[in-house]
Amino acid sequence: LPIAGKLALQYTPLGGVEALREDLLEGGFRDLLAVHTLDVRRRADFEALQAELSRTLFAAAIERLKHAEPIIIAQADLKPWLEPPLQGYARASYEDLAEQLAALLEPGFLRELALPRLAQLPRYLKAMRLRAERLRRDPARDQQKLLQVLPYWRALLALPAGAARDSVRWLLEEWRVSLFAQELGTTEPVSPKRLQKALEAARG
Repeated sequence: LPIAGKLALQYTPLGGVEALREDLLEGGFRDLLAVHTLDVRRRADFEALQAELSRTLFAAAIERLKHAEPIIIAQADLKPWLEPPLQGYARASYEDLAEQLAALLEPGFLRELALPRLAQLPRYLKAMRLRAERLRRDPARDQQKLLQVLPYWRALLALPAGAARDSVRWLLEEWRVSLFAQELGTTEPVSPKRLQKALEAARG
């Protein structure tokens, strides 16, 4: 699986190039399994499926790589902005950015997230960079917006893993875009009311 040297270097904060290849191949394999009928009970059918997956796995991994490249580039562009200009400067805001980044790019994200979700990550990372740029100019305004986010972020962290939690998580990411980088747009309408409704549904 061809990984350009520059891309591998930009990926370094997240891991090594061999781990990147493995994640892309495993993710591509997941993508293929999701579109095939796996109720296979005869040897001939199994061998046919195995041959089909072997034939298409490289292309599936390349498709993952196409989605990974803008994510890796965006996180590399963001990294320099995550250091405060002075020690202790807007600490809560910088801690929130660090937590958000860690959650977005948690180990295994390139193998586990579906392709449509991976396609949204560059926008989230760009929104974080715009926020970080503005934070250096006006920390008080950032803090006002952060205070709107934190209750939902903490509530999200308390939810058990599952589809309902994921629904809240991605809705919250969209709301962050709306608050901190509105010009990038959101994929769906988002508001505190919608977030609260999603939280209540996730809690059962």
